[in-house]
Amino acid sequence: MNIADIGNALGPWLQVFSMLGAVVQCVGTIVLWMLVRKFMTREECEDCRKVCRKQVDERLGKQEASSGELHQAVSQAAPKDKLAEVDKADETLRGEIKALTAMIQGLKDQQHAMSRQVSLLMEHHLRR
Repeated sequence: MNIADIGNALGPWLQVFSMLGAVVQCVGTIVLWMLVRKFMTREECEDCRKVCRKQVDERLGKQEASSGELHQAVSQAAPKDKLAEVDKADETLRGEIKALTAMIQGLKDQQHAMSRQVSLLMEHHLRR
């Protein structure tokens, strides 16, 4: 058996495979063309980057300006001794709040104990 006989024996199959190959190649070309059409060009991408950079630079400039104003306002606010007095008063107030919270918790515990005793007393009198 030589190559010509093999070619003649596979003739119809070779034609089918060649047709399928051509169809696959056409479909692949169409898919690639669709992908190329889907994405943006380099020029469009550069234009978009320029616009984004411009917007970011504007926002950064506004933020830096407001930050500078804030630092200036803080530096001109109250002297440090006044701030120390405010901090001391704040700490005193925090201590008083903690003391009140502890007192309220104690009252809550006492109320709970009293309610338990009252309920036991009521139960005792109702069972008589």
